[in-house]
Amino acid sequence: MVEVKAVPFATLFDDSIWRTAIRKPLYSSVGFSNAAIPGEVSFFGYARGALVPGAGNAAGVVSKVAHTNMELAGSLPLPKKFRCNGISVHMLPAAFGSSDVPSASDPTSNTATQDSDLIEDLLLLTYSTVLTVKVGNKEYADHPLDLFPSNTGFAGLCTVANDNASGTNVGTMDVVLPHTIGNGISYRVYPFLIENGQSFSATLRCFFASPPSLNDARLVTVVLHGSMYREVQ
Repeated sequence: MVEVKAVPFATLFDDSIWRTAIRKPLYSSVGFSNAAIPGEVSFFGYARGALVPGAGNAAGVVSKVAHTNMELAGSLPLPKKFRCNGISVHMLPAAFGSSDVPSASDPTSNTATQDSDLIEDLLLLTYSTVLTVKVGNKEYADHPLDLFPSNTGFAGLCTVANDNASGTNVGTMDVVLPHTIGNGISYRVYPFLIENGQSFSATLRCFFASPPSLNDARLVTVVLHGSMYREVQ
């Protein structure tokens, strides 16, 4: 019988520091306004407690654990290291009608016809931008965004019909349930390491000369999945 230990085994690294590994992602969020997608936005450039960058009502607020878990802006504190096994991009399934207050994904649905604002915004961002992830001067990702969130799309589809006893006046409505959390792209075969003190970043760039406009203010998050190597307590 193999004993299962409650605490991960410590590993002695070549810098003579003992570390333990835990499964912990690194993530960073940026706000987008209900306007043209900007030419370039950057993630991981701020620490928790700083203002969320970007535009719209999801930006400009003091960041919390919901926005980022970065301790430093653009790097890891000594002696932490991070082994990245994958990258994904999420759009929070909510709109931001006021500062830091999420509302329905289509906030006008109670006063106007539901028009799938969330899925429209998700598709506009996904098929209009390129994601670049860099550690130091090396690029570990530089691909159109649709190559990252591999299962983002429709989570369900149903049809509703309203019959007023006349076959020529039957009203129909398609109800789409957008799914905004993707599996992401996997780097498990060839993971990459982020050393403490080494700069890293993620950038979304819109490749259209005339960028499309989002319907509502959104919060977009880039997630680096993997293991955090931290000091032994």
